[in-house]
Amino acid sequence: MSRTLLLDSSNKYLAVGICDDEKIIGRVFYDAYLRQSEVMVNEINNLMKQTNTDKSDLDSIVVGIGPGSYTGVRIAVTIAKTIAYALKLKVFAVSSLFLLKNPQKTSICLLNAKANRVYFAVYDGNKEIISPCIMTVEEAKTFIDNNPDFELCGDAYLFGRESYKFDMLDELFKAKNKNNIVENIFILNPLYLKNYYDNNDHLEIIKATKDMLDDIFKIEQECFIDAWSKEDLLYEIENNPINNFLVLLKNKKIIGFLNYLDMFDTATISQIAIVKDERRHGYGKLLLENMEQKLCSKTHDFCEFVTLEVRVSNEAGIAFYKKNGFEYVTCKKSYYKNGEDALYFIKRLGNYDNLSD
Repeated sequence: MSRTLLLDSSNKYLAVGICDDEKIIGRVFYDAYLRQSEVMVNEINNLMKQTNTDKSDLDSIVVGIGPGSYTGVRIAVTIAKTIAYALKLKVFAVSSLFLLKNPQKTSICLLNAKANRVYFAVYDGNKEIISPCIMTVEEAKTFIDNNPDFELCGDAYLFGRESYKFDMLDELFKAKNKNNIVENIFILNPLYLKNYYDNNDHLEIIKATKDMLDDIFKIEQECFIDAWSKEDLLYEIENNPINNFLVLLKNKKIIGFLNYLDMFDTATISQIAIVKDERRHGYGKLLLENMEQKLCSKTHDFCEFVTLEVRVSNEAGIAFYKKNGFEYVTCKKSYYKNGEDALYFIKRLGNYDNLSD
């Protein structure tokens, strides 16, 4: 009989379980605040021994992807992706707020997001009524007061209330269904919720067109020492057959762009830029993720690597790429026109759907 590994580390709790097709046969659940990274792998190993589960018995993993602690949400997701890739397992992903609900009632699910904020979602049984989002404590309190019949689940203590006694592992067990399957583990990311921009802001990433050239050129001049000319930009937008030029719109205004070359099994980022007033809001990450989703889609040919060069003086850029999974490979001496060296980075992307057995 096949078995499934259940994982969540999004908040203060550590949840590890093993189930077969009918029931949970082993479980570990306790408060491991700030210690999940130290104990999760050991707990998995111990539970597999206790349940006489061999790695060959596993056929899938169900993982809670957040929201929650910035470090915590990454632990279970990273472990799940690593094991799934090594053993070629299916992965099912579900919001960690979904795991807190009372399946028999309409539930308000909450987690402390600190700084007078909460992670917030509403479910009616298994149906999502309000998607996971971030609210101030005051906004959440107003919603709770206006809906007194809803079950309060999670960090209800923030409102002087008691929480429904949720069973996170039981909900992980139930979440193994086709609605939660991950088509490509390489683009599975934790669910980070940040109130970087007003809830009324509309963000859209689309392909650049020539009528956007003036706005793109202004950003180009603002962001780069060796700015490309309008003619160069127009060629990349209109005529380069291997170039993809993405622009990020905020309320229909261009605030950034990313253009990359797509050749065989490798994509190369030529430029990524965000206007200065909109930086440090996660917009660069949005552009990277959009590119990776395109490269890893079922309709795209196999893509294994993304590469780029960055100036040695660009400390913010270097930190950004490292944070987003790029690894330093080598230094290219005198790479830029002014003689400055470039650091060459690479990220292994892969296309899980096309991996051979």
